[in-house]
Amino acid sequence: MWSSMALVVMPIGGAVVAIWLWLTERRRRVARQLVASAPPSPVHGRVVSTFPPRYRWAPLVVAVMTAMGTWGWLNWPVLFALAAAAIVGVIGMIAESIVASKRVLLLETQLTDIIDGLVGSLRVGMALPKAIEVAMQESKDPLRSYLEDLVARLRLGEDAPSVFRDLSRRIPLDGMQLFALTLSAQWAGGGRVASSLAAVGRTIRDRIEVSRRVQAQAVEANVSVIAMMGISYGLAWIMWRANPASFVMFLTSDLGRYLTAGTMLLQAVGIVWVRQLSRIRY
Repeated sequence: MWSSMALVVMPIGGAVVAIWLWLTERRRRVARQLVASAPPSPVHGRVVSTFPPRYRWAPLVVAVMTAMGTWGWLNWPVLFALAAAAIVGVIGMIAESIVASKRVLLLETQLTDIIDGLVGSLRVGMALPKAIEVAMQESKDPLRSYLEDLVARLRLGEDAPSVFRDLSRRIPLDGMQLFALTLSAQWAGGGRVASSLAAVGRTIRDRIEVSRRVQAQAVEANVSVIAMMGISYGLAWIMWRANPASFVMFLTSDLGRYLTAGTMLLQAVGIVWVRQLSRIRY
């Protein structure tokens, strides 16, 4: 019964994954076309993509591979394979989100350093285009590629406010949007931009500090979830060591399969729930 069900579920799951990947790639292609309204930079010969790059498809692929591997190679029951795939997929989704958050934090930190360099250059009398070029030379990846594209387009004589707006679209972060808006306003209206950029830098630093405090507060909740999952699997291991025959009999029974798979699915739901509760938007 379970084998026949798996033969139906696996192809359907593979088709769903393929359709989801195709739709995701199509949305990204449309977004790149909208973002790349300006010609590519002569420095790179290509259009710089949006930041941060996300790989939302990776957890789903890993989950499908886990289900197929545990069912096909380890001969797990279908319910156990699907439950394990759900847990692995949720953990992969959280890992991908953490990696993206670290990239965002790195870019915001680099942006504050760039702003400090711009403020120092402007206060000693350097023109804004030259100050941006000097800041670009002192920057590092991942921000450097975007600044190189910005400087190259300004050298070609493109409309500066449009170039700054395009930068804020390619890096859709609040700090970058505030930075681009400040530069656009100064370029269009003139005036002293050093004090405005210094205020922007302080604002971004405050956001970084708040973000780190929020992450520190979320560690407690994440550790609690890991501890609860470890306790449940530790108790299962103790029960198996104490009475292997009864434990295996329970897992091979229909009621045991439903209860165990349901518990694993509830663990996946709990991980997602705690993750959403620990994410504070500010």
